[in-house]
Amino acid sequence: MRKIKNVQRNNASGFSLVELMVVVAIIGILASVAVPQFQKFTFKARLTEAKAGLTSLFTAEKAFFGEWSQFDTRYGVIGYAPEGNYSFNIGFSAAVIQATNYQTANGLGAANPVGIDINTNVVAFCAAAVNAGRCKTLATATGVPIVSTVGVNAAGYQANTPAGCTVNNPVGLPSGFRACASATQAINPENRVVNLAINHAKDLRSSEP
Repeated sequence: MRKIKNVQRNNASGFSLVELMVVVAIIGILASVAVPQFQKFTFKARLTEAKAGLTSLFTAEKAFFGEWSQFDTRYGVIGYAPEGNYSFNIGFSAAVIQATNYQTANGLGAANPVGIDINTNVVAFCAAAVNAGRCKTLATATGVPIVSTVGVNAAGYQANTPAGCTVNNPVGLPSGFRACASATQAINPENRVVNLAINHAKDLRSSEP
């Protein structure tokens, strides 16, 4: 009987402290490798989000241009309404008011028309009370930037592509636009600010190498 009890006690012994420390060390090593890879994967997914958003905005602009032969920066005018969660601020820097045919044809004045959503980028659109609940952007505290072309190579863009994130409807010349997507460095594992831009020729470019 005594021998049986001793065997049972020996079998019931747990892990030693050294064994537990080895396991913790292995988990730490795996985590140090896996976490950066996960962050890079998440960032690539967010880049896809920005590209998809710019492509949707491009489609709205081209459809509007097909009807009125010019571009506009206002979401409510071109019929673009973002929905969902955003990591990038997508759109234009500021409203460019066009006192042109499509406004008068729709009974709109040269100034900001009453009842028309004049927001020009996702952050402004989502912050407007009238659009509450339609989409959610990064909190202002995280430093959501205005849309910017910083770091986006402009070489090779068509001559009528605006330098900034805006539209260009010159009289007698080809119209053009440049929409942008910008995110803070907080979402980039390499701690860089990220900007993308697309123009009327669907030439999509990024500040990422």
